[in-house]
Amino acid sequence: MRRLLPFVLAVLLGVTLFTGLSATDALDERESRDLVTAYESTHHHDWLSPVYGNEPFFDKPLPGYALEAMAIRALERGWPAPERA
Repeated sequence: MRRLLPFVLAVLLGVTLFTGLSATDALDERESRDLVTAYESTHHHDWLSPVYGNEPFFDKPLPGYALEAMAIRALERGWPAPERA
């Protein structure tokens, strides 16, 4: 019985957590805006004033964008950009 307990818990956890994932949107407006802000700041190399829509955007503190910007830079170095037709 004790050998089955981890498997039963894993199945119960999976059913509980993963059944409602498709019921909600992955990104809301704020999350996508924050991602675009981090992306534009990364590509403009302007780390002290975040940019959104080519205008300064100070909706949250600078360290809030830092993790997103570091993830963008890491992903860009890991995968080449797709070629545009």
